[in-house]
Formats: sequence, structure tokens, C-alpha cells
Amino acid sequence: MIKPEQYDKGYYEDNKLGGYSGYVKEATPHLDEYTALLKKIFPEFTTFLDVGCAYGTLVEKLNDSNMIAAGIDISEWAITQAIDYCQLFDGLNIPMPDKSFEVVVCIDTLEHVPYEDAPQLVKEMVRVSKKYLYFVIGYGQSQNDQTHCSVDRGWWQRLFNELGFKRITRIDDVRIPDHVELFEI
Repeated sequence: MIKPEQYDKGYYEDNKLGGYSGYVKEATPHLDEYTALLKKIFPEFTTFLDVGCAYGTLVEKLNDSNMIAAGIDISEWAITQAIDYCQLFDGLNIPMPDKSFEVVVCIDTLEHVPYEDAPQLVKEMVRVSKKYLYFVIGYGQSQNDQTHCSVDRGWWQRLFNELGFKRITRIDDVRIPDHVELFEI
């Protein structure tokens, strides 16, 4: 079962449970890279949902790039730090209408979702997406983060296969990096 209470101020700011010791400082460089890649892959798509948005940094970067983005997270603490386009959710049921976003993004989040909850959350992401799912999953054992509970790449690949997902490796002339799981639904 997902435990929202783990993701409090201590997780994001004080390295509790092996989380971050200053989330904004640590997360911003790789979110800059993902923003650039998303803009390159999806120049014609304008609506994004970031599942596991934390402080909404990626949401803000996409909105600043003339995209339309919103975010959801289970952490009450993170959402209190986030921009206006982010909201709290229960970790399993996405509070958005069907097919609300062209692209659903989930970066460095699914490894925090227990295996027993993952299928439901992924199906919810499919439900709110019009076209694409863009996942970055921290496979393998985390060095420090005790909240990483589903890091087996083989398990995730089996789930994606069971759901009928086909991984996209290229869109037009853009090669999708190996660490990104991109699916058209």
C-alpha cells in the first residue's frame, strides 16, 4: 500500500529515508534535461500531466515553454510547496476526466509504487491520456532511498506487455533514450 506520510518535509529536505537533501537543488538539473527532451519529442503536443510531480518543477518548466501542464502527487508536503497547477491525489485514482492530456509523464515515481498498486495506477494513467505515456523508472536497487520498492525492470516489462504496450524507440528523427519508456496508447 502506498504510504503518503513517508513523503513529508523530511523526505524532500532532510534526506529522511534516503530521499533528498534539498529537492529543488537535486531535481532541477535532470528535470531541465527531461523538459528539453519532451519539447523535442512532442513539439506539436501541448497538454501534459505529471504524475508524481513533487513541487511541480517539471510542470512549471513545461508551462514556461508554452505547453499546458498539470501535476498530481501523494505528498501533502510537496503539494504545499508546488505551483498552482498541481494537486493532491491518493496515489491510485487520478482525479481527472478520461483522455484529459495528450501525454502523461511519470518520472522517477513508479519505483515508489508497490507492485500490488502499480497496475491500477498505470491503468489510470492510460485512462487520462489521449495518446502517450512517458515513464522514467529507477530500475535496480536504490543506493539510499528506502521508499523504492518496485525496481525490477523485468516485472515492469511484463506489466507493460500484459497491458499491450509497445515501446516506441523513435519519433520522427528523435531517438528515445534507453532509460525512457515511451508508449503510444
